[in-house]
Amino acid sequence: MDHKPWPLLILAFIHLIEPISKIIFYSLFFNITPSHVVLSVYQSETLFNFLQFFFLFPIAGIAIYSVKKWSLPVFLIVEAWVFYINAGYLNELYQTQQLWLFGSFVLFGLLNLAIVTYLLIPAVRIAYLDPRVRWWEAQPRYSVNLECVIDNKMAGFIKNISADGVFIKTENDLAIDSDARLIFKFTAPSIEFSLNTKIQVLHKFNINDVTGYGAKFVGLSKDNKHFINALIKFLDKSNVERRPPHRNLKGFIRWFTTLIKTGEGLIIRNKLNSIRR
Repeated sequence: MDHKPWPLLILAFIHLIEPISKIIFYSLFFNITPSHVVLSVYQSETLFNFLQFFFLFPIAGIAIYSVKKWSLPVFLIVEAWVFYINAGYLNELYQTQQLWLFGSFVLFGLLNLAIVTYLLIPAVRIAYLDPRVRWWEAQPRYSVNLECVIDNKMAGFIKNISADGVFIKTENDLAIDSDARLIFKFTAPSIEFSLNTKIQVLHKFNINDVTGYGAKFVGLSKDNKHFINALIKFLDKSNVERRPPHRNLKGFIRWFTTLIKTGEGLIIRNKLNSIRR
């Protein structure tokens, strides 16, 4: 699954298409064709500068999108290099009174500075430095209500399930970091399975006003893995409510609308409940 936060996807996209945006900008500003812009860059620049023109910002975009420990250093190096190589050009534009072009580059520089500042905000930076807060790397969870048996005696209900584990509501106490035996059945018109497998209890927490235990599957047999995968596939095709929801245009519009109205959604959430599996 890859449901990275919208702000990171947007910033990555902006950097990936920067060469195209730059070509369009020069084409409109100097009233020439895009192909003429590319040809001019090819003819007037060294190979190193040509590669910088087309690949520098996409490298930063890949770094933003990857959300790994190496991402921030690579991104910051690219941004620092961009400021360095453009400083002299900005001075030249100012000295030659090309103020419209100078102003455009200043705005571009301020936008880059804002992006750097955003990625260095602690709540955003931690996603690159600590894999535990990358909730989008977890398997999607599907809402169910399946009666289950724990250690052949304790009864409970599985409230959601993923390929990695389950969230169990039970009136009985389960010891954290303990192992248990989980048994449950799933029956639908076109599918019927039963599962008997070992789980490890990881957390006790609350989801949607339901207190229960998060547990992961341990030592799944080949048949049990097949069962779980088939069940997840069935639930997904059946449009069962899942967390996070599928990525689509409606989701983007909902996020953007919330951002405009409330300001929420710009900072990456990393609450503990968001990273539990």
